[in-house]
Amino acid sequence: MADPYIGEIRAFGFNFAPYQWASCSGQLMPISQNTALFSILGVQFGGNGQSTFGLPNLNGMAVRGQQNNILNDVNGAETVTLTSQTVPPHTHTVVGRSGRATDNKAAGNLPGQFVKATKNYTVANSANLQLNPALVSPFIGNSQPHENRQPLLVMNFCICLYGNYPSRP
Repeated sequence: MADPYIGEIRAFGFNFAPYQWASCSGQLMPISQNTALFSILGVQFGGNGQSTFGLPNLNGMAVRGQQNNILNDVNGAETVTLTSQTVPPHTHTVVGRSGRATDNKAAGNLPGQFVKATKNYTVANSANLQLNPALVSPFIGNSQPHENRQPLLVMNFCICLYGNYPSRP
């Protein structure tokens, strides 16, 4: 591993901070014991600037790089509540097959007209029929949040406390 710079953040695949690193969990650090790191970070992540300063909090976050954004700018949300204002009006039609249920697999099949205890779907080439529209009610979100995070792999982001001091270009 290359010599790290003070303030450098790296992702680790284990659940602890290595020697001379600290977890990026938003904790406050004493300035008196970390003067070099404080000179780089300042109080942009919290702290009073007199005796403490804060580390970045990357818990539950997807790291995206700078991309001309403001440092420490948090975007997005872990959950989103759908309301009638955020979901455009639309309908769903539920269709089935007029034949008897002959299969227990939903993939590639439609609900059959006459279902059995273990067979609910049919692959028969009988005509489609529209089921009762009340089967699907209008969706308004019911003011309940839904999961909004992208697929993820949990990594432990840590910041270097001791190392080479980064020089400015």
